[in-house]
Amino acid sequence: NFWQAQTWQWDNFPKFGALLAATSNNIKSFGIVYNISTGSSDNSRVAIAYKKTEWELKIEQPQIFHFLKTTFSCINLGFCENNTSPTNKILYQFNPEPLKIHTFVSYASKEDLMNFFSNEQYLHLIFANANHIQFVDELLLAILKMLSDNQVLSYNNFTKFIDTFSILTLLISFNF
Repeated sequence: NFWQAQTWQWDNFPKFGALLAATSNNIKSFGIVYNISTGSSDNSRVAIAYKKTEWELKIEQPQIFHFLKTTFSCINLGFCENNTSPTNKILYQFNPEPLKIHTFVSYASKEDLMNFFSNEQYLHLIFANANHIQFVDELLLAILKMLSDNQVLSYNNFTKFIDTFSILTLLISFNF
């Protein structure tokens, strides 16, 4: 279960490995950014390198920036039903239904980060979908960096992360 979103500005996008939240049909979905791409907003055109800096292009040909778009893809790793409930119990599984078109996506709040990453069950979904994610190891490192940057990575959470990672790696190597 994956979802894709487009940024409003081509040069303002979430980081690889960021936890994002999107609420649709009273379900708050959580996804990790695993792919980001920028290109032409017109599928029949290709962005061309002009041998100029971005600053030079903005001065000489500012119109070309109106034809760029950035999209990013997320793997859905969990959701909360009825996000107004006081418990906000996260279910670490795919959404029961897809997000609606034009659903707004934002960075997860610090409270959501702490709540979501207090349990390592999200790793099971990442490993189960490793064939759809090109750089799983890099994604896991980016998640750890994001948690560290947001001061959410406790020793206990890191230990559970490593233990679960080790077990899942063993299971994959033995084809379970």
